[in-house]
Amino acid sequence: MNYLAHIFLSGNDQQVLCGNFIGDGIRRKESVHYSQGVRRGIELHHFIDGFTDNDTETENARKLLRPVLRKYAGVALDIYFDHFLGLKWNQFHEQPLEHFAENCHGLLDTFEPRMPEKSRRFYHYMKAHNWLVNYRDLDALNTVFAGMARRSRFPNNMHMAVEVLDSNYAELEAHFERFFPKLQNASSQFLHQK
Repeated sequence: MNYLAHIFLSGNDQQVLCGNFIGDGIRRKESVHYSQGVRRGIELHHFIDGFTDNDTETENARKLLRPVLRKYAGVALDIYFDHFLGLKWNQFHEQPLEHFAENCHGLLDTFEPRMPEKSRRFYHYMKAHNWLVNYRDLDALNTVFAGMARRSRFPNNMHMAVEVLDSNYAELEAHFERFFPKLQNASSQFLHQK
């Protein structure tokens, strides 16, 4: 899952949200420098990634994408699922997505000095382009994927990612609708352990 889903699945705990946000930018052994709540968020981030990678629903969705997107199929799928979450936001959250994103930016602004450099760089870009809200828009997704294509060290077809989404839209949306409630439930259970 991508950033909107990670943040959403953090629940109401601000420290968990901050940890979940930086989960990709920090090694587990570096997490000892953070509070227990932030460490829990980092653990949640890795749990979400593992659950998503190992679910048969997401594997079937990735199979649709591999012929064109090859090893980037999983990366694209994460963003597609954020797209669907953004579009269906009012089914999952009572607060409008624009307000939710604004509140998240406010929280992450205060946490920014403690972010690892990789997370800090991404955060500035994410906030400036309002990706949490704009993932709903296919033109914005084109910009996201074009940037990813430029930054990649390997040949890729990420410039075709929105075309692939459009060609498989109904099937990918159905995969999201079957998968996301399972991920919500699993993430909630994870947070209530310990």
